[in-house]
Amino acid sequence: MPLPFAKKKDKRPVVETTVMLSPGAMVARAVRFAQGTAERAQDRSLSRLDGAITLLERAAGCLDAALDAVMEASDLAEAVRGADNDARRALFAERYDEVLDGLDDIAARAEAEGANLLAGGATGLVIHLPPRNLRYEIRPGDIRRHPAGLDIGVPERGFTDPAEVEAAAAACAAGIERLLSLAARFGRDAALLRALRERNAAGLVPAIEPLQTPDGDAPAQGEPA
Repeated sequence: MPLPFAKKKDKRPVVETTVMLSPGAMVARAVRFAQGTAERAQDRSLSRLDGAITLLERAAGCLDAALDAVMEASDLAEAVRGADNDARRALFAERYDEVLDGLDDIAARAEAEGANLLAGGATGLVIHLPPRNLRYEIRPGDIRRHPAGLDIGVPERGFTDPAEVEAAAAACAAGIERLLSLAARFGRDAALLRALRERNAAGLVPAIEPLQTPDGDAPAQGEPA
């Protein structure tokens, strides 16, 4: 027997209702969703583009430092020709070696956005340029001292051998030329990316992906994707 103060349960059936959108409202919702998706995709593309620009700017600063080091080494190789004894030549060789040993540290400092364009890695960037989806490659280089990089050896005989001095001077000259070439190439790449960044208001934002390449110093390429 139920208690006199107990409430009776409502036995009326629950009626589920579904809001039906008009065709016009459905279209408007789909448009808003598509616009939001496009804006999020554009934001991601712009973030990757900014990261690529940062990477190139970091590489440019490190190239300047590497160029200063190799030019100093070149000056030392030139100056040792006037040294009048082996002890003095050994001092020049020690300083020459010390300056060039810093190249690996300079290359390591080029890392940004999880990538490095100067430390001999195989990863660069591929940019697909709108509106024709052209493929533009930014290839990495190697400014380290070892043979796969600038290939500037150690003066094993302390510059007491004239042939060793000449070889050091030639290696420095080749290293300077290579550094200038890399700086010019990365400068063109950075200028292109900055121009694309400025055009984002028109919706022409490039897609960027990693580039795997065994040939780090090959020039950048533009070709249909």
